[in-house]
Amino acid sequence: MNSKQAFYIHLEKLLKNELKPSEMIIMLVNFRAFENDTETLNRLLKKIIDNYAISEKKLFELNKVKNRFLGMAAHDLRTPLVSIRGFSEMLLDEETDPLSQEQKSLISIIHKASQDMLNLVNDLLDVSAIESGRLDLVLETVSFGKLVEERIKLYHIVSRKKKIKIEFSIEELSPVSLDTQKIIQVIDNLIGNAIKYSPENTTVMISVKTENEKLFFHIKDQGTGIPEEEQDKLFGEFQRLSVKPTGGEKSTGLGLSIAKKIAEAHQGDILVKSSPGQGSLFSLVLPYHPVSDEKCPEAESKPDPASSEEDTRQKKRKLKVLLADDERHIRVLMKKNIESMNGQVVGEAENGNQVMHMFRKKKPDILFLDINMPGKTGDDVLKDIMETDPDAFVIMLTSVSDYETVSRCIELGASGYIRKDTPSQEIKKMINQTWTEYKKNKRNTHD
Repeated sequence: MNSKQAFYIHLEKLLKNELKPSEMIIMLVNFRAFENDTETLNRLLKKIIDNYAISEKKLFELNKVKNRFLGMAAHDLRTPLVSIRGFSEMLLDEETDPLSQEQKSLISIIHKASQDMLNLVNDLLDVSAIESGRLDLVLETVSFGKLVEERIKLYHIVSRKKKIKIEFSIEELSPVSLDTQKIIQVIDNLIGNAIKYSPENTTVMISVKTENEKLFFHIKDQGTGIPEEEQDKLFGEFQRLSVKPTGGEKSTGLGLSIAKKIAEAHQGDILVKSSPGQGSLFSLVLPYHPVSDEKCPEAESKPDPASSEEDTRQKKRKLKVLLADDERHIRVLMKKNIESMNGQVVGEAENGNQVMHMFRKKKPDILFLDINMPGKTGDDVLKDIMETDPDAFVIMLTSVSDYETVSRCIELGASGYIRKDTPSQEIKKMINQTWTEYKKNKRNTHD
């Protein structure tokens, strides 16, 4: 092998990050063979760069295929998991024909397993969306303080099981514009991790405050802390650290990576301060740009005495609901939740072509419409409905990865959306909010 051939081999290794320090010296020595032959050197360099570019392109294409496959596989797993979890929740909450203690225990295991699997699938879907450049935000006006309080209430049950106390201090804030579901995902991850990595009989402290046009969500635990050399790995995908959950809980190693990407999409960040034996402090930092209270759906308005008679009349009758989703188990699940909240499902459509016919025939108060319907897509159906009845009250049913379509549907006239993977208790709360919003809209229309 001559000097030029040796240089070529070492140059290829250098581009692949495989060159040893000793080989670097040999490569530099062999480089002198090209002192009077720049034409050959340029030809060699061009060949290597072309090969490298082809490899890079192949890698990019393979990554796209991987993300598409991952997204499809996770999506197909997700729908049945939502149903398994939802029906197990209903069985556990059922007051009539109570289950035996053993039956409850078995159903609790099913519920826990389906929830764990659903969390993993949602994380995989999020990673797939992020890597494909599809981290779309659906911005809403919301009270951040109230949002945090609601999440803390939900985590009190989990924390009590581990004898962990949650203390919180929330500054009074004006409403802000953010993607509610995605920020909930971040807050849940941070609170869940604090509980997961804290030993019994400790305290988790949460505070929400503003400073210098920034909104801070701080959460401090009294866990074992994270070694400094491992803190750079915290926000990487599938990272495993030496710190382990204190109650044997499982972790996908994806949550913080996704949470940081969501924060960054909001022009924010997640910061960490930790040292062994001192616990950890995580901070979600977001821009603080207050918006008008009037735009916030949670803003309380004084009741209009003139509308009290109409309110009483509306409360006495069940709201008529048309339910459109191609998955039967999702329709059954939603129907149960709707009926438990004093709603009446007057019809069920399983494809987009049926919806318009049933909407005209049944004249529902509210339409729950799946975005991904066969035949006609949800947004196409929505367009037709809004052209026929601009005052129609439509709530979109969406999967975790449909945010771009959700934004388009809101622009077309949809009144809101519900994610199918939301737990039953929260879906009921959303349905109740939907009833309230519908009645409020009807009053305003009649004024």
